[in-house]
Amino acid sequence: MIALPALAALLSCAPAPPPAAPGPRADAAACRARGGAVRGGDMGSTRICVIPYADAGRACTDSDQCAGRCLFDHGRRAYSLEGPPPAGPAAGRCEADDATLGCLSEVRNGRVQRPVCTD
Repeated sequence: MIALPALAALLSCAPAPPPAAPGPRADAAACRARGGAVRGGDMGSTRICVIPYADAGRACTDSDQCAGRCLFDHGRRAYSLEGPPPAGPAAGRCEADDATLGCLSEVRNGRVQRPVCTD
């Protein structure tokens, strides 16, 4: 008889199960509430909430001038991503959103930085 109360006492100390993770619809609703849109989910990619920046596309010479980063447009000045960045003063554009992917060079203090590639 003593074993049953002891077992009940032990079970009452067990941690509660974690709350269920929000479903995709809840995530999409939370994303929209922040002004974003859910992207991805194709071909096994992860779905992410992408938040646009209000200053997207504005000319800049440093990331301090943007909500996101000031990015150099590689298409306007051709150079190898493996080589040194272009020398001399440079300008860029404020990035469109917080999910910019690919090989990008940030502009800091009017100078192009080495590219960083992200997937």
